[in-house]
Amino acid sequence: MENVGIAPPDTPVFTVLLMFDCPAAERDSLMDQFFAFIEEHMRSQPGFISALIYATEAGDKIVEHFQWRDRAAYESYRRSSQGKQAAEWLLSLQPQTYYLELAHAIVA
Repeated sequence: MENVGIAPPDTPVFTVLLMFDCPAAERDSLMDQFFAFIEEHMRSQPGFISALIYATEAGDKIVEHFQWRDRAAYESYRRSSQGKQAAEWLLSLQPQTYYLELAHAIVA
């Protein structure tokens, strides 16, 4: 796995969490599609910090965890052509969407 580039816990960031139901047989393909889209369209956007893609052990859900410099950077991306394209595609998959604010952090 590549070095995971998430913001240090004392750095204020805007975090977006998307959770998708997914048939286990489609999980790997969908995760690959998410990875490719993020790599090609999101990674270079101003204010983008990181994206983590998780699969549940049961294989029936995919979770995407995004960190942006702030809400304004995220909203600017959402208004861009790539952001509109992503929103249309992701909404067709009916994710549960959460905007998170860090309350506490514990690190080793």
